[in-house]
Amino acid sequence: MKKIIFLIIFMLFLSGCNTNYNSLNDLGIVSSLIIDKVDNDYVTYIEIYKEEKSENKSKKSSYFIKGKADTIKGAMNEASLTLSKDLYFSHINAVIFSKNAVDDNLDNLFNYLERRIDLNSNFYILVSDDIKSLMKAKDNDNPILGEKIKGIITYSTNNGSLIEYDFLEKLYNFVNPKIDVFLNKIEVKDDNTLIKNAYVFKENKIATTLNENEIKLTNLLKNKNNIYFTFNDKDEKHYFILKIDNSKTKYSFKDGISIDIEIKATLDAFGEDLDLKKESTINSLNDIASRHLSNSLKNLIIKLRNNKTDILGINNRIYKTYGNQKRDFFKDDIKIKVNVVTNKKGLVLNTLGGENGKKQ
Repeated sequence: MKKIIFLIIFMLFLSGCNTNYNSLNDLGIVSSLIIDKVDNDYVTYIEIYKEEKSENKSKKSSYFIKGKADTIKGAMNEASLTLSKDLYFSHINAVIFSKNAVDDNLDNLFNYLERRIDLNSNFYILVSDDIKSLMKAKDNDNPILGEKIKGIITYSTNNGSLIEYDFLEKLYNFVNPKIDVFLNKIEVKDDNTLIKNAYVFKENKIATTLNENEIKLTNLLKNKNNIYFTFNDKDEKHYFILKIDNSKTKYSFKDGISIDIEIKATLDAFGEDLDLKKESTINSLNDIASRHLSNSLKNLIIKLRNNKTDILGINNRIYKTYGNQKRDFFKDDIKIKVNVVTNKKGLVLNTLGGENGKKQ
């Protein structure tokens, strides 16, 4: 299977370098693809870029072409027949599976994408419970669904509330029996498109969901930066927000499973009654953040174990360390220790700048 993955990477690289394209005006450039399952048939919606020109001005928009058949390939072919242009997939931004299609057969969906060598490797894969609302949502100035999704994901990954990934990463995790996958959930609420939660899988079936904070914790374990966490003290009188600047996660499998995380963070905002001139205040904030993150991560681990899913790839790490299953993510005791150190230099500068780091 690894040979297949490397072959796909090679073919994608070649297709990305091919410059012998037809004129762009003769191509149907695809921004996104939706794959649904209705009864025994697959239904595909292919989003095509459209450019409207008037008085020396041009405006980009898009439209969907639809196909229906008993296979995904057949539905795609049926959709393409409605267009008098060749479809061009190298700029695709997102592929959205309906939950019906995912529940029916996730393997079919991944296998189809695996065989499409004309796709780039930088698109995102999501799951929608309501594709009709998704295609109709008019929540911002960009009417193109694929670009809208790319913008949401780019912004959300920059602040740590989503995990950025591409198709090849998902494909590697999907074919590795020791790593379970998750797919971000896209939904529409009050005509606003949101990507805040994720579906977590056990093999090819949905096992549970992750909320926005649990996704941030997953990011933390993967050593992602620029994640923002809000904390309160035990009396709920003081709040503060930390931005994770750097984190290092170490795993040990000698005596059960131990996860140690060293974090360097910057204070992003804080309550006006916190006296940051005192070393004891800074130490207290570090202790509160360390305890809170330790407890939250323990709860996340418990949730994953209860649902028999290992999206963290801990069993894969164990296999790489020992060559066999000496430890087991689902059975062994797991200890988690978090140590947060706040950037004191940054705190001094923020305090000198005025309350909450803002100049007055």
